Amino acid sequence: MHLGMRLAVATVSASVLLAVPAQAATITVYTSEALWAAAAGLTTLEDFNDITLAPGLTSITGGGTSTPSVNGVTPGRLWDRLDLGSSVVDTTFAFGPAITAFGGTWFLSVAGFGTGIIVDVDFLGGGSQNVGTFGGVDGFWGFVSDMPIIAVHLSENGLGGVAETYELENLQFTSVPEPATLLLLGAGLGAVAARRRLRKRA
Repeated sequence: MHLGMRLAVATVSASVLLAVPAQAATITVYTSEALWAAAAGLTTLEDFNDITLAPGLTSITGGGTSTPSVNGVTPGRLWDRLDLGSSVVDTTFAFGPAITAFGGTWFLSVAGFGTGIIVDVDFLGGGSQNVGTFGGVDGFWGFVSDMPIIAVHLSENGLGGVAETYELENLQFTSVPEPATLLLLGAGLGAVAARRRLRKRA
């Protein structure tokens, strides 16, 4: 098969793979930062020490009565209040490129333990899934997915109280290489293979 034909097939295959909506992903939740880090691989850190977000974290938006505050209420932490009810998304973390791991140190006792947090995700190519709920704790919580994620949504759970006020410290996430990067890598590997074959023939 021609090198150009192989690259075209690889490009079409990559496009088809990226366009398939993700459904029923395998998502593993961790409360141990060490175990999560081992599963997550190379991560990017958002330390919330200024209003500039880390590369890959495109936005943090809130829909509740309070807007998420980066480095405002407590330096080095994101402060937020979830208070719209369990059926409404309060806060969204958006990513570009997509991610496969998300985690951080959560402080849910900031205003006394509240309703807890429900976490849902949106996948690259379409589809969404509930990750789970957590509450009544201060400490690490995160997850790893086998499908690329473009958004993480938080809403309040029904554990008690009227809201969940929390702070988040040292948010970490693992980005998936962008399709263009994958295609360049594929083209580069194809060129290397073609060059080796030409050298063998000579």
